[in-house]
Amino acid sequence: MGNEPGERPLPVKISENLYLFKRLVGVTLANLCDRGDWKLLRKLAFHDYWLIQAAAGERIAQFAGAQELDDLIEEARRVAKDEADPGVTYTLGLLDESLYASRSLSRRLCKNDCRSE
Repeated sequence: MGNEPGERPLPVKISENLYLFKRLVGVTLANLCDRGDWKLLRKLAFHDYWLIQAAAGERIAQFAGAQELDDLIEEARRVAKDEADPGVTYTLGLLDESLYASRSLSRRLCKNDCRSE
């Protein structure tokens, strides 16, 4: 079962591939999650790898509401260090946009069109 002399090791046993496999698994996992996997998605949104955070953020934005946005903001404040985490910021921006973009767009349209009335 082990590597015989002359036998090539499995790609997952090569330490140089670890980063690739972590990204692959993390992004796939985030894309397989749904509303019922909120706790896991929230953990992925704070993962060490930005790509996994972004995948989790995009998935969360598909179903999340104001409560999930509040939960993420609270978690971001709790784990914040000196600088904002770019992946978490990306996720919060996606959520903010998915929840409030239509309102802000209608306000901008009204500001432009309603002035002439």
